[in-house]
Amino acid sequence: MRKFFIFVFSVFLFMSASSAVEADFSQEEGLVLEIFHELLEAVGGDSEKVNITILDISLPGAGFWGNCLEEKTGEFKNGSVTISSGMIGINAKAKMEFPYVTWFTLAHELAHWKLIPVGATCDDLSDILENPEKSRAFELEADREAVRILKKAGLDGKKVAEKALLVFCEEIGKCLEKENSTHPSFTARLANILSVD
Repeated sequence: MRKFFIFVFSVFLFMSASSAVEADFSQEEGLVLEIFHELLEAVGGDSEKVNITILDISLPGAGFWGNCLEEKTGEFKNGSVTISSGMIGINAKAKMEFPYVTWFTLAHELAHWKLIPVGATCDDLSDILENPEKSRAFELEADREAVRILKKAGLDGKKVAEKALLVFCEEIGKCLEKENSTHPSFTARLANILSVD
């Protein structure tokens, strides 16, 4: 569980929020759950194997953990997607006509779930997240897969992903121009998304 929080925290750091994003948590929760289940259906997922948690905190962030075998206990950990109300609230703050950020963020986190190889251990997943080169590659692949998932859900995946990334950049107040320990640069992510067939 410690590694899950490390991952979520690293995503929060990536967002580099300069100001808190306010969201009406109760009003948005139903929409988020609806989007999550629509995307889960698009990837052929099962709500028994992956769930969602919405954190009522103003800091924008999201993360994923699970879909792996805990070697010490022999227990399989189901997938868990986490998104904050601050992340959800970016749509309203940007006065967006469509919740691009929520759609892309949830598709990206579900892409992580889908990309974990069958039989992977939680230590394997931790190794990816704790190795900067592997983590950045995993993020780029999740971005590409998110575009495909959005398309399966009937949306223009590139458009949704591009708008979401541009809003991250504008509303959070800082684009990540250089890669960090977990994520590629903003320009690398945008080019990566636009290259998806």
